[in-house]
Amino acid sequence: MLELEYEAGVTGERIGLDGPDLFVGYALDLHSSEWSYELGASALGSVARKAREGKLTLQSTSDEAVDAARRVFDRDVAKNQPGKLWYRNELFQRCFLTKAEASTVAGRFKTLDMTVTWLDGVWRKPVLYSFMPSDMKQSAFLDYDFDYPYDYGASSLAVSLNPTSLLDSGFQLIIYGQALSPAITIAGNNYQISNLTVPSGGYLTVDSLAKKITMTTQAGVTTNQFANGERSTGLGSGNYIFQPIPPGVQPASWDGGFGFDLTVFEEEAAPPWAQTPVSSSPVAAA
Repeated sequence: MLELEYEAGVTGERIGLDGPDLFVGYALDLHSSEWSYELGASALGSVARKAREGKLTLQSTSDEAVDAARRVFDRDVAKNQPGKLWYRNELFQRCFLTKAEASTVAGRFKTLDMTVTWLDGVWRKPVLYSFMPSDMKQSAFLDYDFDYPYDYGASSLAVSLNPTSLLDSGFQLIIYGQALSPAITIAGNNYQISNLTVPSGGYLTVDSLAKKITMTTQAGVTTNQFANGERSTGLGSGNYIFQPIPPGVQPASWDGGFGFDLTVFEEEAAPPWAQTPVSSSPVAAA
């Protein structure tokens, strides 16, 4: 497994950054973190993690690998489509590599000081929860001996999530059709899409980080459905489609009539030191 990879924003290709062609060593800036804040009366105000610039030192003995990587970095910046820097294929942060300054050249061995624009202020670990549709609505009913005009049954399926982050987490929700005005309740918040049918073979995507809602048909046609997401009065209202998911064991329920994937983006200020690998630098070639 590669310790560090850059995933291109435009093409999705991955470039290994821990050898043998390209090597960034311990990349100490990855483990730096910073809060942005204002000073108040005996308190901090407007606390947030904002985009910042950092440094990576790139070493290589392959001219071809350096040239190919630079072109990928430049294309993402030119197209304004950030890439992702992946740590151990577990944590990622969106970024641009905006500058490469050659600091050492010895034969084919070279060192470049890279300027990285970290866009998120945090590292995110995607954790996937998948739930299948159920025939509960047709079968899980109490059938009485007498011929009453109704039977009693459960109205929803109950499951649970367990985000391990210490902070609230963003998410991506994918609901698979067919689903009529689908709704899911998590930690007391109702995630509702109103006045919309997700067609059979299609799916609906809710991205809380980008604040986007789209629907994709079986034919691959994608449309903007932002207006159909319930938002009530916003954060904390109990009916907000982009409500972050709190940490710890959280109950979740839905009517069982559709399946969905929920990716929770657990946050870390920096990659844990406990996972930092011990690696060796490439040998300089005279």
